[in-house]
Amino acid sequence: MVFDARLDGMLVALNAKTGAVVWKTSVDTAANGATMTLAPQYINAGTVPEVIVGISGADEAARGHLDAYNPATGKLLWRFWTTEPATWAGDSYLHGGATIWGTPTFDPTLNMVYFSTGNAFPDFFGGNRAGTNLFASSIVALDATTGELQWYFQWAHHDMWDFDGPQPTVLFSYNGVPAIEHTSKTGYMFILDRASGEPLIPYQEVAVPPTPANAAFQNPWPTQPQSSIESLVEHQAAGLPAAYPAAPLWTSPQPTTLVFQPFGEGGMEWPPAAYSPRTQMVYSHSRYFPGGYGVTNNAATDPACQPGHLTYACGLTQLLLPVPGAGVNHGVYGAVNTVTGQVAWTIPILTTTPDSGVSVAGDLVFFGDNSGLFYAASAATGEILWVFDSATVPNAGGGNASAAIYEVDGVEYVVYGFGGNPGESFTLGDAVIAFALPSAVAAAAKKRDNPVIARRP
Repeated sequence: MVFDARLDGMLVALNAKTGAVVWKTSVDTAANGATMTLAPQYINAGTVPEVIVGISGADEAARGHLDAYNPATGKLLWRFWTTEPATWAGDSYLHGGATIWGTPTFDPTLNMVYFSTGNAFPDFFGGNRAGTNLFASSIVALDATTGELQWYFQWAHHDMWDFDGPQPTVLFSYNGVPAIEHTSKTGYMFILDRASGEPLIPYQEVAVPPTPANAAFQNPWPTQPQSSIESLVEHQAAGLPAAYPAAPLWTSPQPTTLVFQPFGEGGMEWPPAAYSPRTQMVYSHSRYFPGGYGVTNNAATDPACQPGHLTYACGLTQLLLPVPGAGVNHGVYGAVNTVTGQVAWTIPILTTTPDSGVSVAGDLVFFGDNSGLFYAASAATGEILWVFDSATVPNAGGGNASAAIYEVDGVEYVVYGFGGNPGESFTLGDAVIAFALPSAVAAAAKKRDNPVIARRP
């Protein structure tokens, strides 16, 4: 069967040979603010197969949950709610967000499912949801058979900056220890023991900047986690016009409009990172996309804050995307050495914000940019070794996908989807293009055409 998690909240199982619907079930509905943006994860939890999906919709007042379904029947096996009531004021947990953008990862040895969660809701107004707001903006580990919580790590307590974690978690071995890595919109990378959730590379809980009296209603948490791993992200806006001052990281949103970097459009977006056991490096994009906004304590009169009408704009007095006069949004593709905890190399992207996922194979990393260029670079040094321009193919476009890399008959293929979104400075288009070495294709064809060669050991 083929499993599809649809935008309308339906999980559908199709016969892989015919495309016929075998079953479908409603995971959640748009009436609850929910949708689904991930690919289902098929696992064997012990000896029991499961299909794992989670909902998105943290910006639409959804209450997040991760579910497991019987792949044969579509029956719900377990559900884990991602808002823990004791860490939310009143009943705010019922529409607290913490939804799931990306496909979970799975460790069959530990029998654990891992995923990262979205922001708390409302996105920028914390006045009605005092507390840490677990499990928003967190890495969560569950028992794959029962859905019971094993551990969690929250990278933004009482999130008021839209600091969700859209990138999927990455599993690898760190000094022989099964590890999990995640980098969120904060731009901070955390590497944890995936059995216990304990950090394998240290981090600190740092004090947040002082909160002015007119922003005390935001209920800021006094400390926030910052990793000792060097970040690819610029952590404060620069070169701003005088009308829009830059806010230090973790500043409470307040009535005065301040400019935050990273922000809901900064740091790392949803396209996945990658890890290479050859280089022991993590590869990712990084974005500089500052956002300006002000927030007031007007929940009693703001229509966007009313029960039944809640939106992400609750409390917002101004939202600046992009910030006028702030210059060109930009970023880098880069590598972080997990042995040293330092940035190993970066490739600057100066005219658009990088959005592509990064894929690694052998000694190469592959990624695209919004203008439609697709690159292969040395995984060790970042030296660009090959560039393809999608403008040479009719109806291609900009690059924000992740390359799929596979082998057939001895030929390695790299496949990339070129698309576009005009709101993100993409070149519009819609094409899937496969690449391979001409010499490998020719050798495979010769082998197929010559039975004597094909039979040689």
